[in-house]
Amino acid sequence: MKLQWMQVGVLVALLTVPGWCAAQPHVAVLSDMESLEAWEGPAELTTDRRQGKSAMCIKMGKGGAYTLTHKDFAASGIDLTKYDVLKFDYKITGGRLTLDTNMRQWPFLGGYQGEFYPLKDSFRYPESWQEQVVNLAGVENCRRGYSKDEPQFLLIIHAEADAADVRLYLDNLRFVKRLITVECIDDRFMHFGERHDQAEGSLQYRYDLRVTNRSEVKQKVRMRVSPEQLRHFTAGEPAADAEVQPGETVTMPLVISLSAEARKTLKPFYYETCRVTFDLPGVPDSDFWVELLPAVPYQAPAQHPYLLVTPERVKLMRSWVEKWGWAKSAAQSALARADFAMQFDPNLPSFTPREEQPGDRICPNCGDQTELYVVEDPLSVDRFQCTRCGKMLSPKIDRAYRDTGYWWHPEHPDPRSPEPGHGVVLSRYGNVLDLAVAYQLTGERRYAERVAEVVRAYNRVYPDYPLVRTEAYSTFDSKAGGRIGGFFDDFGWTERMTDTLDLIWDAGVLTAEEKQTFLETVLERCITSRIRLANYMVHRLNQAGGGYAILADSAPLGALVMESPYGLRPHLIETMRTDGLNYMAPQYQSVTMGMILPILRRYDNAGLDYYTEPVRKHFTSWYLWTDPDGNTPDLGDSTWTSYRSHTGLWLFEQGYAKYGDPSMVLPVQEHLYAAWQKSKLKWEDLPRPFNFPRSYDVLLYGVENIPRGKPDASWPSQNFDDYGLLVFNQGQGDKRLWMALPYGKPAGHGHHDKLHFEWWALGQKMTKKGGGYATAPGGPWWKHPATHNTLLVDQRDQMNVPGVLETFVGEGPVQGAVITHDDMYPGVRLQRTVMLYDGCIFLFDRAESQQEHIYDFAYRNAGQLTVPPAPREGVESLGHEVNNYGQITGYTVFRNIRKGTVSSPLHVTWDSLLNPEARVRLTQWADPQDPAELLLVDAPFDQSWAKFCSDADQIYRQDYPDGPEGKFQYYGRALLVRKSGKTAGYFTALEPYLREPRIAELQRLPLTVDGKPVTSSEGVAFRMQIDGVSHVLMMCPQPGAKRYANRTTRAFFECYSEGEVESF
Repeated sequence: MKLQWMQVGVLVALLTVPGWCAAQPHVAVLSDMESLEAWEGPAELTTDRRQGKSAMCIKMGKGGAYTLTHKDFAASGIDLTKYDVLKFDYKITGGRLTLDTNMRQWPFLGGYQGEFYPLKDSFRYPESWQEQVVNLAGVENCRRGYSKDEPQFLLIIHAEADAADVRLYLDNLRFVKRLITVECIDDRFMHFGERHDQAEGSLQYRYDLRVTNRSEVKQKVRMRVSPEQLRHFTAGEPAADAEVQPGETVTMPLVISLSAEARKTLKPFYYETCRVTFDLPGVPDSDFWVELLPAVPYQAPAQHPYLLVTPERVKLMRSWVEKWGWAKSAAQSALARADFAMQFDPNLPSFTPREEQPGDRICPNCGDQTELYVVEDPLSVDRFQCTRCGKMLSPKIDRAYRDTGYWWHPEHPDPRSPEPGHGVVLSRYGNVLDLAVAYQLTGERRYAERVAEVVRAYNRVYPDYPLVRTEAYSTFDSKAGGRIGGFFDDFGWTERMTDTLDLIWDAGVLTAEEKQTFLETVLERCITSRIRLANYMVHRLNQAGGGYAILADSAPLGALVMESPYGLRPHLIETMRTDGLNYMAPQYQSVTMGMILPILRRYDNAGLDYYTEPVRKHFTSWYLWTDPDGNTPDLGDSTWTSYRSHTGLWLFEQGYAKYGDPSMVLPVQEHLYAAWQKSKLKWEDLPRPFNFPRSYDVLLYGVENIPRGKPDASWPSQNFDDYGLLVFNQGQGDKRLWMALPYGKPAGHGHHDKLHFEWWALGQKMTKKGGGYATAPGGPWWKHPATHNTLLVDQRDQMNVPGVLETFVGEGPVQGAVITHDDMYPGVRLQRTVMLYDGCIFLFDRAESQQEHIYDFAYRNAGQLTVPPAPREGVESLGHEVNNYGQITGYTVFRNIRKGTVSSPLHVTWDSLLNPEARVRLTQWADPQDPAELLLVDAPFDQSWAKFCSDADQIYRQDYPDGPEGKFQYYGRALLVRKSGKTAGYFTALEPYLREPRIAELQRLPLTVDGKPVTSSEGVAFRMQIDGVSHVLMMCPQPGAKRYANRTTRAFFECYSEGEVESF
């Protein structure tokens, strides 16, 4: 097979550049790091450099987020349109990090370019100097613009330390115009070559490397081979130097071989890398290097791998359909969808856009109809920009009302194309796969023949299909509101077509040539639009390419998506925590594992074991951190989700099928038991939950029967110590509590989540973060801790660093923990002590520093907030913070601010919850010796908060930041309690109750540590009434012997009714 390359895009022909870089007109040096005067940010010079006298060093300790700004970018004279790549030298020590490069310059790429993770934290880089090359016109690079008039160059770094000291070294940032280019898989600078299996068992990869002279003069091109990383493969001699005329392309071949003896000892998809560099001798930065990936193939192409389902499994599932009602139900659902798909003509029309007409090309942002600026990048999703307002626009603005179709609703045909169409058969719900599954379920050839007709139609249309990134932007039908982004989606669609071909491979309905044509065409387009990306989410790339690599017998692709640093095995090892949670956020369990599990199953069927210990733990850890309603906490950039949804439940059954551990299928058993109680069906006839619409998954990958009966759905409190997440479960009835508190490793995507907590009581979730990714339209305010339930210093964002769990108690009537953060705000120690007791949550928060600071306790709760007396003094604004994209964030989002002084215990109540008799009262201690400032603000809330209230429209105000027709977010009341000084302490009681409050007569008690009195910022002790019974409470995270209420203890926290003691 060929499937070798994609040509590197070139912006423009070589142009004249400013005189200041005339010595090397194809290079513009932004910074040689001999001085840092042009940089603003936390960097210093170091003699550990790549070349020259010095380099830049950013010391990040245990991690965090850092931004470096080039102050003189506008004055540098660098015109980005004259260059192809950004090059820089780097070295990372002590941990992992991501590095974004962000540039604004009109009209380059519509004014804004943001390289999406040129360095990424999903794997560790060698601790030695490396060179990074970033394509300035790459697929992911063109982002939405925000300013036409303010050029900028930023480096944005997010670091995660594996040790105690992570550092980034940077040197020689320069823009380079390519004098020569080499056809390769763009952005990855990779070439698959063409494999030739020799008769005696050896392998040969031939690489016909096509080099083009982009300069205006004849050039002598040199080819150098670096075989240092080849251990089993052997590289041949490089091609001789070539004289290349301007604009001419020459082929410079290389052969890499593997002996038959070595091949026998290596596993499938074992690969090695070999770098080949082309340059112009004596011309600095004329080099263009390409990585070659010779790899061991999976097996002989003639042997069918049976990826989705084996013949043995087909026999088994057919027998289940005969025996069990659940299997018959799943089969009937699958066959009904297949019979529905059989009704439609499988042919596809050709794409024919109509001519532009009045009313086209109107900017939806400002309503202006002007000549749009066109981004000269055929693969960019944001192709146009309004020259009036600067908004980046998709091709829809250009192609609206101009398409003849591919997408027609049979029940609502387009009047311009009245024939009922083929979208249903080829929709994103995988109707083609339904047909193939029906063939395996029944053995009826008519289903396979219809699939073959569809494949032939794809072979006709797909090569010229105007694909843009993952979506078919040529296929808008704006009046009908439809589009077919899922037709040729390179992730889900490619996965489904892999399964489809696999299921009908031996049916005899497609010729070998038709199969080969389809595989080569689709895979070439996948390379064009997604595989070329070095920086995209690897689980999606693996989903798209994994099955195709086996089916198409492409060993280099298999090595890339399975074994390379971008592949499945490193992804599972590096990004799945040992406690079973995903490194980005546990919410990614359903997203990531929903993509990864089908890959694992396919490989398992093909005899390739990619299951890891974290994957095994995933099947139990996922539900163990959910609240009693089955909902997850908000962590990372995702909002909460439920494991009890069908989308999640099918994953648990697959875990049970793989490992045989009954605890893995507990959520499915819980679901079936609830259905069984309401049904007259036998247990074995109850329909299984599945990921709609794939009812057949339970047949292909499920188990014959789920354990009967009601499972124990109450789980103990947990410490997920690798991720760094505490989950408390305590109490029964109206005193049942659930609480989640992240403390550990960073969650990613700029969401730090440190010391934030959310909790559940009285049958509902009481609080969460203000919002999650894409849950509200008003910018990324939901990333900032000001909208979380946490502690902040000087109104600044938190550093993304892990805290230290000092103690954790997850059993008994008193549960709690102490968490310390020394690095989240450098120079400030923050401690949060949490205790759950008798249906109430108690917090003691303390801040300590050698310097004066402003400390804020931030909290929001569902429901209508009431505070007597309400503060009256108005504050115009608490800040004017914007992020690197020009969007407001942090305290800037607060409105209608009122403040007042608090010198006695503060009581705040929330009502209008789901249970009309339910209330939450927050009590926070204050007295004349320890006053505080209360700030009540209108803060943004995403729409999911409506699910926690009886009447959200009465509690919150709808806000439309993108205009009256845009998506809305809520604004509602939240509170900040502010203290200033070197130290501060907050004691807070959160008390859920029905009708009448439970806590009364809060009385401060003297407290000493090792005989010395402690201040209210060091620890507290109280006597109080709970339901009319006297209780004593102490919270003090200081080491030593505590003395209070005639009792001595070394515990950090304890609470007891008079005469009973529970301490820790």
